[in-house]
Amino acid sequence: MVERARRGDRAAVDLLLRQTTPMAMRMIGTHLRHRDDAADVLQAVLLSIWRSIRKLEDHRAYRAWVYRIIRNRVNDHLRHRYGDEVEARRQLDADPDTFPSSEQGAEFRSEIYLAMRQRIEEAISRQGEGYQAVLRLHLLEGKTYREISEETGKKLGTVKSLVSRGRKRILADWEVTG
Repeated sequence: MVERARRGDRAAVDLLLRQTTPMAMRMIGTHLRHRDDAADVLQAVLLSIWRSIRKLEDHRAYRAWVYRIIRNRVNDHLRHRYGDEVEARRQLDADPDTFPSSEQGAEFRSEIYLAMRQRIEEAISRQGEGYQAVLRLHLLEGKTYREISEETGKKLGTVKSLVSRGRKRILADWEVTG
């Protein structure tokens, strides 16, 4: 199947992506708490596979190749969402060529998560009252804009605007405070 997909057989690529999806989603789900984030990363993973399958030199290395793509897309997502602390995780991970799964790796990811959560909570607390509840619900609880709108009674557009401006304010705050 992989060999046919490498040669450009569209039906083989489609079937391969459908077969890869459950495994990829499980792997992504072990690192991302929110279903929406995991779905976004899954889409990026499948797109990367689709775009690059012809570059895969050895069809027997497909699974390891997919793991690398997943690891890279998860790290890209985390770096985009949380900043450079993810780079520390990558540098300190015991085996950077494998998807982290060891007990030590899980413990370290937990420490990183707690440190980032505390940093995010502190940054949110320095924002104006109008931002705090919306940012907590979105950044810490992982709620969607619609859920926040329903919970707070704010219009959907207002929620989107507050989250967008709030994120920018937090990033600006982090640039100042380091």
